[in-house]
Amino acid sequence: MSVPYPGKLPPQSEVEVSLSRVISPRKVSKIVYRGGKRVRGHTPSIKGSNVRFDSNLESIVLLALETATSTVEIKSHPFVLRLACPDKPNQHFHYTPDAVVSLQSSLLVVETKGSYLRKSARARLTVSRASRSLRALAIPFALVVAEDIEASGLGEELRELMRYRPIARHPSQAINPNGWNPCMDAQPAGEFANRWLTAQSECNALLERVMRRDPDEFIGMLTV
Repeated sequence: MSVPYPGKLPPQSEVEVSLSRVISPRKVSKIVYRGGKRVRGHTPSIKGSNVRFDSNLESIVLLALETATSTVEIKSHPFVLRLACPDKPNQHFHYTPDAVVSLQSSLLVVETKGSYLRKSARARLTVSRASRSLRALAIPFALVVAEDIEASGLGEELRELMRYRPIARHPSQAINPNGWNPCMDAQPAGEFANRWLTAQSECNALLERVMRRDPDEFIGMLTV
């Protein structure tokens, strides 16, 4: 597969300028599911505020982004983008990213899609359009699908670790967002500290894989 951004990603300042040019004045819509069958809520985060998810898979992806040492800040459903439609000249569409993540020196738009992506031609078209439109603007885009998460059992491990991880109780405290104990005011528990380091390694590897994958080419390979 081709690599969307060989070498270094575009600098964060350049990506921010590109995003600013396509942010729509539209407000992010609240997603309402019939019968309340979809999981919705907020995930614990030191790297973001009001980090919310609209599906079980999305909650796991946000936990993975929180755990990865390569991420600095997480914003979930931050804005609506007005993008040029790559297959229909002079037409536009609106797209709300699941998350925009600050890395060490760049920004990354993250989209999460469940197993239904294989069955829904409409969903594949929507993601493909977003991928191609953002690429044309030199805005890094990564697609995370159910298969990236389900086989590893990473979701259950991250949820358990987050239940036991110490929390930052006072805003004035010095915070290490990547440490098992972010407040650094107590000795870490050996078992959880070791599991935390392993989880960080797995989350870093996951993020690297999806960043190096060509989303549009990957979507084109999906079959029912």
